[in-house]
Amino acid sequence: PECNIFTHLPPEDFQIVRNRMIDLILATDMKMHFEMVSKFRLRRNSPDFCRTNDDDVWMLLRMCIKGGDLSHGLLSWDSHVSWSYRAASEFYEQGDLELAQ
Repeated sequence: PECNIFTHLPPEDFQIVRNRMIDLILATDMKMHFEMVSKFRLRRNSPDFCRTNDDDVWMLLRMCIKGGDLSHGLLSWDSHVSWSYRAASEFYEQGDLELAQ
């Protein structure tokens, strides 16, 4: 509780922040990778793409999060392998938790 940076937010604003955080986390799901990248390319090349449009801004933020999530492939081989191992371990742990429920 003492580390909760959202305690000052009214419930409605907290829900907005929570939903947006969930949206950004789900943007890292590889199941939707190619569809998301295709939609971004189409939208980015559109003449009405606008950096002040909320939908366009959120699409760009999703792509930034996705880029950060996948960027370990650009590191040295040892670092890349280390991060890949961490990700795989996390996936297996999550699978084990879901099986246990």
